[in-house]
Amino acid sequence: MTMLLGPLADDLWRIGHEDTTGNPWIDADSMGLGLAAGLLGELWLGRHVRIGQGRLEVAVEQPSPVDGLGESIVRLLAREASDFTLASWLSFLARDSYEQVTRRLAEAGHVRPQRRGLTGSAWVATDTSRALAPALRLRFRLGKGYPLVSYELALLGLLSACGLEKALLYPANTPGVLRERLAEWLRWPDMPPALADLVKHTRAAAGRAVLTARHPQLSL
Repeated sequence: MTMLLGPLADDLWRIGHEDTTGNPWIDADSMGLGLAAGLLGELWLGRHVRIGQGRLEVAVEQPSPVDGLGESIVRLLAREASDFTLASWLSFLARDSYEQVTRRLAEAGHVRPQRRGLTGSAWVATDTSRALAPALRLRFRLGKGYPLVSYELALLGLLSACGLEKALLYPANTPGVLRERLAEWLRWPDMPPALADLVKHTRAAAGRAVLTARHPQLSL
């Protein structure tokens, strides 16, 4: 099987869009939160931040991320003097996470804009097989019952948290089996506490976003 491509937020973006049309599987707010969580997940996987009890902490002893987007987020965190809550940073990063991750993919040559007549344009994959690789990999490993590495577990957890399970399970031959195994992994007692915390707060933020969209008066 093809390896996952990474970075984490890029693979979330790939799974979150239909590969040939560029249509998103979920609403813009949920996508933004998922990608924001993906960016923080990248920093956690790279040991650039620590996550625990709903808070973030920069790992000052670690070198800066090689990726420019990750480096800019670490710089923002390093300048913060008081608010290191996950909820606040998810909300803050979600404002422009979609644009930032799309730009990173475009600069790497993985997506390109495609005109849609008079209605504007959408971003589509330049290589369909590359775009489908993360979802195919996850379906394969879940279907075979193989153990998951931290990256795969993080990707599955954040996909579930922001509402992208359908994008992963819908095309599969045995979605019920995959859904059951996904649920087992998300209940896994040995899941890294930092990842469990990130998934929990992402799910909560996505739930609040959906509720606010349905009842705008709640945000007043």
